[in-house]
Order: sequence, then C-alpha cells, then structure tokens
Amino acid sequence: MDISQKLQSYFETANNHIVMIKKALKYVRPYYPLESDFKEKIEDDILFFALDSLVFRFAKLQDWLGQKIFKTFLQYEEYPVSDINFLEVIKVLEKENILDLDMWSVFRGIRNELAHDYPDYAKIAQSINFIIIHSDTLISISTKLETQYLKIKKLK
Repeated sequence: MDISQKLQSYFETANNHIVMIKKALKYVRPYYPLESDFKEKIEDDILFFALDSLVFRFAKLQDWLGQKIFKTFLQYEEYPVSDINFLEVIKVLEKENILDLDMWSVFRGIRNELAHDYPDYAKIAQSINFIIIHSDTLISISTKLETQYLKIKKLK
C-alpha cells in the first residue's frame, strides 16, 4: 500500500468516527450544559450510550489523527518527518493553519481526564460540555487535512 492509499484508508476511519460523533451529538446537545449531578438526573439509557459514544469517539478521533494521520499527511506533502517529534509535527500543522497548538493541548487534557474512571462527576460534566462545544473544531482538523490531501492528490 502506497502512502496515498494509506492516507485514504486513515481518512475513512476518521470519517467513521466523525459520523458517530455527529450522531451522538444529536442526542446529547439538548441536555447541554451537563451539571455535576447529570448521572442521577438522566433516566434515558440512550442518552447515556450517546454520552459514552461521544466521549469514546472524540478520544478515538483525536488519537487517530495524532497517531496515524498527522505524520503520514506531512510525509505525503514530502515534508521530512523521520527526525521530528510529535510537538514539531503539531507546530508544522499549526503553521499550515490546520490546527491550533493550544487547542490541541486542551483536547489532549480533556481526553486524558476522561480516560480515567474517577467518579468526579463535576469534572466529567465539564469535560463532556467542552466536547459538546468543541467537537466541530476537532472534526474540522480532520476535514482540513483531508481537503488538503485531495488537493495535493489532484496535482500529483
């Protein structure tokens, strides 16, 4: 599989995560903002599954972008990536107006916060509220990368 095919496959997976995020948001948005006692107030099991799916898919999309797409995309652009660390990759993508370094750092913090099973529902609610507000930002990172990939592919 060449780098273009690999990148195309990676974007297909990212788009699957995006579809699931958008579906979960349809159920979750009417309950925004969640309060620290959201777990006791919500009796709708579908909403709980939607919250779980939203958190899971947000984390998966972020991981997928960071672990698979970012460096492969830069390689496709013929940027030398073999000797650069992840922070340098992020800085290059920021220079290309793909993402904002500070926001990406916040995304990582939110993802890490929700990866732990601590029963601090105030923090969980705050993190989920952040995801509800900023999912479009994460999705736009993937969309910008895919759009740029398709433009480059046409030129090659």
